[in-house]
Amino acid sequence: MTFDWSEYLILAQHLMGATAAPSDEALQRCGISRAYYAAFWKARLALDAESPRNPIPNGGAHTQVIRVLQDSTRRDRRKIGIDLERLKEQRIEADYAAASTSVADWSKVATSATITANKILQSLLRAFPSP
Repeated sequence: MTFDWSEYLILAQHLMGATAAPSDEALQRCGISRAYYAAFWKARLALDAESPRNPIPNGGAHTQVIRVLQDSTRRDRRKIGIDLERLKEQRIEADYAAASTSVADWSKVATSATITANKILQSLLRAFPSP
């Protein structure tokens, strides 16, 4: 079965207070995407704060943030990069897979994505302590 992309419009309207309820799949796909972006932006901002004279450029930022983390000499940062890359792959699947059968259980993927994103956020606090 192909995912009905108009479900995202229903979700957007729901989030803005409309009464229409989106499908569970739309909620789960959106949750995966938002979990990734929460982790990505926290990681990007941590890297930018650490090196304010050399911020991550917009073009290719997702790949660069992951690469910088994975190439770190610090094990904790490499692990963040690995987790972020895995989360990015889940986000791409959620955002672009038209066939609902591409993932057997979106609920499990969404749960995994939110757990991974939370783990990344906690790890960032330890790996990039505030001054």
